[in-house]
Amino acid sequence: MDKTIPVAPYQRIRKYVVRLINSCQGKPEQIMSEIQLCKTFKVSRNTVRKALKDLIEEGRLVIRPGIGTFINPFLSAYEMHAGHKYGMGKIHVWGLIIHFGHQVHWTYYDQQFMAGLFQETCSHPVYICPVTLAYSNENMIQEVNSLKLDGLVLLNSKTKTLPYLKKIKDELDIICVDHDEKPVWDREVVVEFFDYGKAAADALVKQGCKSPVFIEEAPDLPYSKKTLAGFRKGLENHGIELDKRFVLWKEDYEIKFNAMIDFNAEFDSVFATPHVYPHVAEILKKNKLTHIPVVTEASPINYFPEPIKPIVFKRPWDKAGKITGQRIKEFVAGKKVDEFSERIAWNII
Repeated sequence: MDKTIPVAPYQRIRKYVVRLINSCQGKPEQIMSEIQLCKTFKVSRNTVRKALKDLIEEGRLVIRPGIGTFINPFLSAYEMHAGHKYGMGKIHVWGLIIHFGHQVHWTYYDQQFMAGLFQETCSHPVYICPVTLAYSNENMIQEVNSLKLDGLVLLNSKTKTLPYLKKIKDELDIICVDHDEKPVWDREVVVEFFDYGKAAADALVKQGCKSPVFIEEAPDLPYSKKTLAGFRKGLENHGIELDKRFVLWKEDYEIKFNAMIDFNAEFDSVFATPHVYPHVAEILKKNKLTHIPVVTEASPINYFPEPIKPIVFKRPWDKAGKITGQRIKEFVAGKKVDEFSERIAWNII
């Protein structure tokens, strides 16, 4: 009497792929396609997909759209917490905390940053683990501790989390990515708004402009103050002084800007934050001033009314992500990473 317990077809495929994973010793080898597995094991495509789906969810396989299915060369979060090894060595797990909120343009910057970060770390034994942002910072600290992280990246969040993260600072390698003028953490990647304002001024001067209007968010916001300081410095470098009357803020700029036009104020260009740019462009268009150069920041909420085509700057969060990834790789390689402050300027698109 045959007492052998029959093995489900999808389990046979799973065992085959697991043996393949172990034999590859962490190399990102491509496995057979679904059609090839169907022919080899004489099963339906649904059976193959069931076996692969489980392995993908466990982090052992990775799909590359349009190319195929590959062995994940590193331990996944699942494997790490389950205590499995599969002969693939240790993975370094870094947490990522984001405090940008839910606005469209900030979500866009988050995605740019993470794209740059993953591009740098995807081929190294690093797993980037998003940390759920709880309303309570105490809960956040509990989660960070429970994840047993090797390091942590704070994205635009140090002002809110700094007092709490000091509690675990000595136990973790921490990199802060923000746009403050003076670093308050010992390892920072800084997107520099002073340089943004300076570069914007340079761009307008190259257009022959000597009397720009400056429109920003609010005088008490740190990045607005830095942008204004950089803009003023950029003009001064060309022997131009920014007229104080031409510095406007979001709360009442429409009234003042329209009044400037009505009274024939002698301005020849505009710097406008992306939140107010569409309205500024409409005002210029309405008053047949479409020849006046405008400089602004690119974001998904921008739209450029014809025929106004502004000088557009790109916020370099993708580059910030790449630099952060490079620093993480240094930690993973066992290199000593001393205090640093990487400063990143903006680029004209």
